[in-house]
Amino acid sequence: MQQSDADPDVAQLPESVDMLMHSAAAGTPKRGDSKNEPVYLVHGYTYGDCGSRWNTLKGKLRDWRWTGPIHTVGYYYANEKSRDTNCDINLADAKNPLTYNDSIMEVGRRVAWDIHNRYAKDGRSVDVVAHSMGGLVMRAALTGVATKAKGFPPHLYIEDVVTLGTPHQGFDCRSTEWLQCREMRPGSALLGSLRHNPQSAQRTDWTLVSSEDDETVSANSGIDLNQPAGHKIKYLATNKVKVTHSSIRTEHRYHREWNLRYWNHYFKDDKGKETSKGWSPLHTAGFAIYYADKW
Repeated sequence: MQQSDADPDVAQLPESVDMLMHSAAAGTPKRGDSKNEPVYLVHGYTYGDCGSRWNTLKGKLRDWRWTGPIHTVGYYYANEKSRDTNCDINLADAKNPLTYNDSIMEVGRRVAWDIHNRYAKDGRSVDVVAHSMGGLVMRAALTGVATKAKGFPPHLYIEDVVTLGTPHQGFDCRSTEWLQCREMRPGSALLGSLRHNPQSAQRTDWTLVSSEDDETVSANSGIDLNQPAGHKIKYLATNKVKVTHSSIRTEHRYHREWNLRYWNHYFKDDKGKETSKGWSPLHTAGFAIYYADKW
């Protein structure tokens, strides 16, 4: 998906690829096209079964010969009945609970430490695919590290982050008054504090994916309209099937038959293009974590 004209509605990346590459710390892992990096799969708001959420994507990645470890991340634990289950990584337990009333920033802090302790401290990088609130969790993780916030690890190496249906600009979360719900409302203090396109020490390529058929998060919020990111993909409301808030993390049918609009800000003067031969949402996620930059 390469194009060459500038989008007046979407801000350009704040720094060039070369500037970011040259500013990386010595010993930073090199970026490259790879199927052997660890992948973190970060779910969204509400606790549940990591298997049912992510088994489709895990299976497709293995079908596409992804050889690196694939970690499903659980972070909710209020009690034995209200917790994430069947997750490869659990960031909360009875001694260190996390609930809907803990800040998204705290969830991001715990994810950041897990990535640091498993990989970054040894100079290894990871990729991330995040659904819904999970994308805000990753923005919180990288914002906390980049701003040297208290309690965050010293550095991370995250090569790629893909967000699927993430409310980057919020959504009208009125179902409860839990803190995380309030933090996802447009104009919240949390949303105002998170960096757009936050970078790790390695440099991080962000791909934001949204859908006009998402019944929860608007398509413009999902692509963080007017804010920077390496790639943005918006599925249009004219496809054979709807890309809903849930199916955006499971839909892999009709490859090369999707109507979508896409932007690639690594190409100068990019104003986006529409195609009727686009990739499915899961193919998009797979390409985004495989390629280093330009795809």
